Amino acid sequence: LLAAFAPGSPVPGGKDVRRFSPGEHPIIERIVHDTAKPGRSGGDGSTGHDLWVVHSTAEYAERHLVGEQLDDAEAVRREMTDAFLENLEVETGGEEESDGGEARTGACTGAELIHTSVMAWDHAQPEEDMRLEVSHLLDTGRKVGACGDYFGRGIAEGVEAAALSGLSLAESLAPLLLTKK
Repeated sequence: LLAAFAPGSPVPGGKDVRRFSPGEHPIIERIVHDTAKPGRSGGDGSTGHDLWVVHSTAEYAERHLVGEQLDDAEAVRREMTDAFLENLEVETGGEEESDGGEARTGACTGAELIHTSVMAWDHAQPEEDMRLEVSHLLDTGRKVGACGDYFGRGIAEGVEAAALSGLSLAESLAPLLLTKK
């Protein structure tokens, strides 16, 4: 789920919240406050839309994926939006928005949710016990490597694991590519 709050809205949960997992929630695995990431502007909601990314649990995704598509994207969007707002403790309003999403106002925070959309990404979130402990793979003879969130078990997960894996591969591959023959 991608969710956007209106510019100038108070930030649900506080502007310093970057990511959290709601525990044993049946729908949501993690919530990422995308705008609060380092180098992003508008984390306080004052300079632009305040963006959040919500990942479902693998079990929830399995129930709703048919191949690479969602069985009922609109129902999934509504259900994930409600679970997201509940986790941020934002009460829902209900006035319809022009793009088919719902504009919602948080009674406790005054935050106005102006956009939500969902997409199926069935290859995300590798299982922790299936991930490799090494940070990357490198074939020095061919000068090619592999990196991603599948590497670095126990160090990081998700996009952080992918970024650290890519950095590690770059540091190992650069000397091979920059060496003059």
